[in-house]
Amino acid sequence: MGLFVENLTVSIKNKIILNSVCADFNTGGINLLMGPNGSGKSTFLKVIAGDPDYDIVKGQIIYENNEIHTLDVQKIAQLGVFLAFQHPVPLPGISVIGFLKSIAQSYHRNILKKDFNLRSFYKKLELNLSFLNMDDTYLNKEVNVEFSGGEKKKLEILQMLILNPKLILLDEVDSGLDVDSIKIIAKGINKMFELGSRIILVTHYKNILKHITPSRVYVMNKGSVVCTGGLELAHTIYTKGYSAIL
Repeated sequence: MGLFVENLTVSIKNKIILNSVCADFNTGGINLLMGPNGSGKSTFLKVIAGDPDYDIVKGQIIYENNEIHTLDVQKIAQLGVFLAFQHPVPLPGISVIGFLKSIAQSYHRNILKKDFNLRSFYKKLELNLSFLNMDDTYLNKEVNVEFSGGEKKKLEILQMLILNPKLILLDEVDSGLDVDSIKIIAKGINKMFELGSRIILVTHYKNILKHITPSRVYVMNKGSVVCTGGLELAHTIYTKGYSAIL
């Protein structure tokens, strides 16, 4: 079993923001999550990842036969779940290399239950920097401090490539990017797909579909999943708007 969501209702400060969400992501591959602004897409990803700010009123989230709606964020991460944020937080005083080394070390020891090999880490880091067309000088910068939008998103993808998670939740990692940056982000997504990861991508933009091929498209509106389909559903939305299906 992959990821299955049944009748999920979620609130924050006693206000319902997800209402009886049902979604079956067991087909694997790259899943596209679409919907108008404020439809609940980002919230949905955060809830899957175990964000403690949200209260699950009813329903369940099953991932690899685990009831992850009952687990905290750390235990969900230990199952190989990774969330890339739409607006990554700056970490003044912490270098990119120090940050990446720290999360890789923690991931190996606490999640993979393996010893951390520094030499292997640096080799993997070097390969993925080259893969993403990133310069070595990037590593000495402070995390997300005075970064461009593209640099922030590339760092999210770099983390993903280094950790190699099984379930990847991507919240608008293509937003605000130029054509070349979108190609690089898509390249990272496709690599993780080829390595066997299950991916859920929230996006509003059609340009990324020139470089990835979703296996399934899910549309949210007013806190619920209201429509599912194949790639043709995304194309209908981009050509005719959400009014054509909602």
